[in-house]
Amino acid sequence: MRAIGAIARDQLADIYHRHLFVVALVVTGLWLVGLAVQLYLRLTPPAVTLSGALDTMLSLLGLFTLVPFCTAFSADLDRGTIRVVLSKPVSRAQYTLGKVLGCSAFSVALALFAGWVITMLAVIWGAQTPITMVGLLSAVLGSLMLGCYGMFLATLMPPLLAGVLALVLHAELFMGLATAARSNFWIICARIAAWVLPENFLTSTASASAVPPPIAVALQASGVVGYALLLIAATIVVRRRQDLVGSSRG
Repeated sequence: MRAIGAIARDQLADIYHRHLFVVALVVTGLWLVGLAVQLYLRLTPPAVTLSGALDTMLSLLGLFTLVPFCTAFSADLDRGTIRVVLSKPVSRAQYTLGKVLGCSAFSVALALFAGWVITMLAVIWGAQTPITMVGLLSAVLGSLMLGCYGMFLATLMPPLLAGVLALVLHAELFMGLATAARSNFWIICARIAAWVLPENFLTSTASASAVPPPIAVALQASGVVGYALLLIAATIVVRRRQDLVGSSRG
């Protein structure tokens, strides 16, 4: 556990030194300022504005989560620090789990920050906040799944391509593209993706549930965590078969 914790701290430090955290805070901050201006001008009812803000927050969270997940390995490879890490008594599994933990902590920090600001804006303008503990948990778990999916893809292709592919195969976007193409084949593929890809697995589990809300949330969370663990296990298996020290892949 100490090795995993140390790698997680190194990953957070790497995110900071690559200015990813600063960029995420700046972009999120500018968006929140724009949200405050929109609420002040009352261009739309506050409840509608805040509901739309929640959707935007989820999109930003997914985007910012993908970057560190997809580049977690390639950053160490580019700097050569992976040679130092793997020269110590650290297994590939511990190394991968530490990376996942560090990237997940980054995602949770962003979600809490954005959720807190949206809640404060709702209080200031006297509107009901769209942020709930269950919604925040779903957002964090959804970004974790998407990030693990991107990390797994990054073991098979360059990080940039992995991130783009993960976004394109995001179910809502995938279904939109398939519908626009008016192709039955791609629409079928998109429906299959709705049960396989991260974001859709989250929503499909919730909508298909006919059990009481607390049990539904528990089932949803366990399903998400299980899916993420499968992706992490697949990443570990692929990494064990690759020469991490000599490879130039992410």
